[in-house]
Amino acid sequence: MSNLIENRQIRVFISSTFQDMQDERDYLMKRTFPKLRKLAAERDVTLTELDLRWGITEEESKSGKVVEICLREIENSIPFFIGIIGNRYGWVPKKNDIGENVTDRFKDVNGYIERHLSVTEMEMQFGVLQRKEDMHAYFYIKEGEEKENADNPEMLERLKSEVKDSKYPSSTYSSPEDLALQVEKAFTALLNQLFPEGSLTEHDRDRLIQNSFIRTLSSTYIRDENAFKILDNFVSNTTLQHLVVTGESGLGKSALLANWAKSRSDNEIYSIITYFSSNGGNQTHSHIQKYLIEELIERYNTKKEEGTEEVQLQKMFNQFALRDDKLVVVLDAVNQIADINQAKMLNWLPIPPKNIKFIFSTLEDDITMEVFRNRGYEFYALNVLTEKQRISLIEDYLKSYGKKLKPEQVKSIANFELCKNTLVLRTLLDELVCFGEYERLDDRIKYYMHGETNAEFYDNVITRFENDFGEKLIRNILGLIAVSRNGLTEEELIEMTGTKKIEWSDFFCGFSTHLNNQSGRLVFTHTNITKTVWTKYLKNDKEFEEYCRRTIINHFKNDNSIASMQEIPYNYDLLNDWDSLHDYILIPSYLIYCMDFNEVEIGTYWRHYFEAKNIRTVSEYISSIESTPDKVLYLSKILRLCKVLCLEEDKKKFGHILYELVKAQPELESPAVYRTLADSLRGDVFIPFALKSIELCKQDDVEEQQLSYGILSGAYYEKAVFQNDQEAWNSYADIQKKRLEFGIKYYGELHPFVQEAYRDLSLGCDDPNQGLIYAQKAIDLGIALYGKDHPLLGRPYHYKGCIYRELQEWDKAYEFFKKAYDVWLPAYGLYHEIMVSSCGNQGKALLNLKRYDKALECYDTCIKILSIIYEEKGYDYAICMLNKSKVLRLMHKTKDALDLCKEAEMVLHNDKTGQSRVLDALITVQDYRKQLEKSNR
Repeated sequence: MSNLIENRQIRVFISSTFQDMQDERDYLMKRTFPKLRKLAAERDVTLTELDLRWGITEEESKSGKVVEICLREIENSIPFFIGIIGNRYGWVPKKNDIGENVTDRFKDVNGYIERHLSVTEMEMQFGVLQRKEDMHAYFYIKEGEEKENADNPEMLERLKSEVKDSKYPSSTYSSPEDLALQVEKAFTALLNQLFPEGSLTEHDRDRLIQNSFIRTLSSTYIRDENAFKILDNFVSNTTLQHLVVTGESGLGKSALLANWAKSRSDNEIYSIITYFSSNGGNQTHSHIQKYLIEELIERYNTKKEEGTEEVQLQKMFNQFALRDDKLVVVLDAVNQIADINQAKMLNWLPIPPKNIKFIFSTLEDDITMEVFRNRGYEFYALNVLTEKQRISLIEDYLKSYGKKLKPEQVKSIANFELCKNTLVLRTLLDELVCFGEYERLDDRIKYYMHGETNAEFYDNVITRFENDFGEKLIRNILGLIAVSRNGLTEEELIEMTGTKKIEWSDFFCGFSTHLNNQSGRLVFTHTNITKTVWTKYLKNDKEFEEYCRRTIINHFKNDNSIASMQEIPYNYDLLNDWDSLHDYILIPSYLIYCMDFNEVEIGTYWRHYFEAKNIRTVSEYISSIESTPDKVLYLSKILRLCKVLCLEEDKKKFGHILYELVKAQPELESPAVYRTLADSLRGDVFIPFALKSIELCKQDDVEEQQLSYGILSGAYYEKAVFQNDQEAWNSYADIQKKRLEFGIKYYGELHPFVQEAYRDLSLGCDDPNQGLIYAQKAIDLGIALYGKDHPLLGRPYHYKGCIYRELQEWDKAYEFFKKAYDVWLPAYGLYHEIMVSSCGNQGKALLNLKRYDKALECYDTCIKILSIIYEEKGYDYAICMLNKSKVLRLMHKTKDALDLCKEAEMVLHNDKTGQSRVLDALITVQDYRKQLEKSNR
């Protein structure tokens, strides 16, 4: 009963007689409910009114099919109901009028027919008066009607009396306008009661969607005790931190994880955060990061960190290491994550401390599985149901609908090869439940069983819907859902397709098992249906795909809702309509929304626009800036976007505008603004602006001070490294010491911030021996915080190796570079940029130890990693080839060394980033090539 409320939905069924209620229906449908839908939408509530007789003739309403649809929609609408009673009792059907399919499915109908109840009273009895659970039901009785004109006065008066005597509110009305006012008042009060004024946060919406999906999966799951035991054993294991559940699509990986997580939700030892990508919603890695961040903040009162989502989440995980709590993060269907910026390499996931575990699910043939294998994670592969389990499922499922098959039919279905897949089996049973002609059941079973693949099976399912509802209607509805980004509401689909309410409900009741409801937005429940719809309607019909996308765009065009900001640019992008996309992503409200909730999205759209138009600037934003304090916020968002897009010139341009603004209006100055300016303009102002951010910090604002000192240390580090400035190194070391003192004072010795300060301080010491002490202190604290061999020990190991490298103690340098590699590899896998640095430094140490073969292996590994993780060869790739060339030269393979050097030179020539280090490296490579050519003569 509470599912609709928990999902922030009101699906209200409207029951009344037909002939005498046309004016009331018209007024409610055209005036009242549109107003209520708008009010509901302002509170992130989806309101759908179900007056199934509106828009059809009285004759059409008198059919067993309409009665069945109405009763099913009443079930789908619980606990919301409106009953309107006029001067007519309504059509009283006989058993033959209704049909066996209705009386078999709804047992109460047999009693209604024996009592000679009208269809209208059947609806009221079934929907409200005979229900034990409490309903949000409202009855309205038309006053001033002449009793002698009633079609069945005694039955009508009895129904009115029963309604008035019920526990639900009833009132009289005098006109359609009076009825409309009463309905509006009642449902405004209901909205205030159930959904107090104010919209949801983005995270609240996400959580609703996740919870709704878990409920959906819980209603159809057959519990597998062995699978539950494996998950429980993993969680209780003190050494394992990652488990991967795998198996082919449709075996129930998502259902297993949802039901296990739900059954363990009250566990006192550990808590569980779940994110299901298989629910058809937002599947970008950035969105998942944000979801996890918000969950940690709300559940554990964790403070929000500054930086990218990846940095924030890692810092929050580090903080979690200090807690006694234990956490399990379940990420379902990571194979469905959009592979933006190589997201399927999973390098965006934080390294968990010892009190956080991860459970994933994915497909065997997906790249994520290769990543998991490379990292050495534990696996659990789901198996198909046994024949005995399939037979039990068939019999129990049909029994719940009052249906039964012959033993030979059950055995035939259970042994059908495709039905070893649980999802296919459930779909076939749903189809049989809807089939009313028992004598033709064998033919219907054969119809679904003649396909040899899942694709053919689901094509047969959709073809059945085409035969029942018309090819055009099914094509349009499914096509629109398929091309939408986050699904569409019932009302939106009805408006876009021009479908009658009764036609929609007929379709919706039959197709609902293939639709997942996400706070009122409908998406497909599984990829089999999605793939079938694309293959059947969209793959080879670009004209129809464009029609669907334009229909969605046009529907949302005059709207400024979150749904419009998600759907419009998404569809412009996939239409390659670059001019329209460009105009849309320039809208200030859209930029602010994206930079708060999904900067990856707007960055992707701009990159696509750049590629199509051969442009690399977002300077058009300047014309959007208005002369109000709000533009400080707007400019900060633009600067973040420029950083995402690596637009150095635009970053400087907008940075200077922001600086001039705050210089002219000092009241707009803040530590955050100057951190933004320092990070954006860098160069000569990097250090002064970082210092200004510290100056503006309040003495008691620990968090602001921490962030500002962090950016100042970064400024000194950049100057020290890129300008080889010893004074900057000294300042860097001083700042790190202040950060260390600051951290110990506010957090104590055993804290991630203090461990990081010791780690970073180790690189900035004049005295390398003192640097070694700091590095070892960071290692010791890391072991105390995270446990032995944790990946977060990698950097202090690596930095200690760097100090030994500077001391030219190559054996010790290699020892610690190798230790860093050994703790990083299980966490990141080989194909991660951090492994390039690790392997490269090992190679340099081995080279100086004259272990040339091993050094060559290290540089080969670097080149292999870079070729996989980056689409284009660049500076890092060239440096690795240069280093390999130097090894080959020492191995007296001068010709091979020369060939590799020339390739490195070509890569640097083709690097268009304009970075000074590229030009410096090119000069170095060219000088080295000349030496090799001379040696090779």
